[in-house]
Amino acid sequence: MVVDDCHIDRLVTARVMAQSNFTDNVIEYDPEQALQYLQDHSHDPNFLPEIILLDINMPEISGFQFMEVFDKFPESVRNYCKVYMISSTADPNEIVQARTLKSISGFQAKPITAAFLENIDYYNTNSA
Repeated sequence: MVVDDCHIDRLVTARVMAQSNFTDNVIEYDPEQALQYLQDHSHDPNFLPEIILLDINMPEISGFQFMEVFDKFPESVRNYCKVYMISSTADPNEIVQARTLKSISGFQAKPITAAFLENIDYYNTNSA
């Protein structure tokens, strides 16, 4: 799952994921839609994404605010979905904050690369 407020960024990230053979099923949402999707499918892991690439800087709901809601989901969802924060920011405070959240599996600067995807533990997952 790619969560970003910018349609172009979602498209670019999804394309890199597909071209890297990371997954053949990428779902793209803005943060509100993503939270609703996760809520709607919280009891059926067949529809949950194993990997969530979450933008930090979004005007309606920031990546950090998204994580506040995500952290309230059932443990089964939190353990199944591995969240990686992505950002084009150069703000070291945001990077440190992202890396200190225990529910975040990693941080990556935009744009996402094939090399970054290769380093994700769930490489070649079919439901990102």
